[in-house]
Amino acid sequence: MSENLVIYARNVREFYPALSWLRKCVEKRINKGEAVDINYLARCSTMTSLVSSVAKYGAKFGETYTKEDKRQACMELAEYIIEDTKI
Repeated sequence: MSENLVIYARNVREFYPALSWLRKCVEKRINKGEAVDINYLARCSTMTSLVSSVAKYGAKFGETYTKEDKRQACMELAEYIIEDTKI
């Protein structure tokens, strides 16, 4: 089910500002030459609130998510943001 969370986060307009902000933060750290840790990004407050909002969005369609689904979605989104920024 975490795949749906990631799909919603990447494709729904209302979540774009948070993803864009996270991308910019990662980009700044990479430009400074600092290492970006996937675990740190996945556990940051912005990421967790983003995934929580996405889960509430999915609840509108009758979907329910466990803590494990949300944690996995955070990890997948963090990996996506880091890989997308490095390009």
